[in-house]
Amino acid sequence: MLKNRGFTLVELLITLVIVMVLTMTAIPSLKHIYHVSKSTAVINQVVGITRLARNTAVTEKTTTTLCPSLDGLTCSGGWKDGVILFTDNNTNSQIDDNDHVIRFYQPFIDTGFLNWRSLRNKIQFSSTGLPRGTVGSFVYCPSNHNPFYAKSMILSFQGRIRSGQDRNQDGIAETGSGQNISCS
Repeated sequence: MLKNRGFTLVELLITLVIVMVLTMTAIPSLKHIYHVSKSTAVINQVVGITRLARNTAVTEKTTTTLCPSLDGLTCSGGWKDGVILFTDNNTNSQIDDNDHVIRFYQPFIDTGFLNWRSLRNKIQFSSTGLPRGTVGSFVYCPSNHNPFYAKSMILSFQGRIRSGQDRNQDGIAETGSGQNISCS
């Protein structure tokens, strides 16, 4: 005689409750991991395009300009919407006959907010790899405006790039001026 093998309703409900409890405890950790990974990915993308701008200026022995662009032809809009990197032989921050576009991304990032904190809304590198009066910090804030997930990238007068650190150990990274990132 064969016995029916399977789960009783009570066993199935207990299993579902255990799975639900484990899922509810794991979700906050997964959200944290997602926000940290997203912020790191955005800053890595910013670092990559900035390094490409500097390396191109040195290898092509010309000035390069990196700026926000909505259309891929002019410097306009915000950094989140799109960026353009081009050679800028006469340093006028415009694409002329002697210049060529190296990269154009639109949109540059898909979520959150990206700001360049500097005196000018562009980055230019000379043929020696030094920034042409455009040093500052890129600051990324996630769409939830939580500064604990914000990141910064700092460009120095020597053209070196570094990530913003949390030197005061409060959980929030700082900009180039040593101030906590504010996402409000």
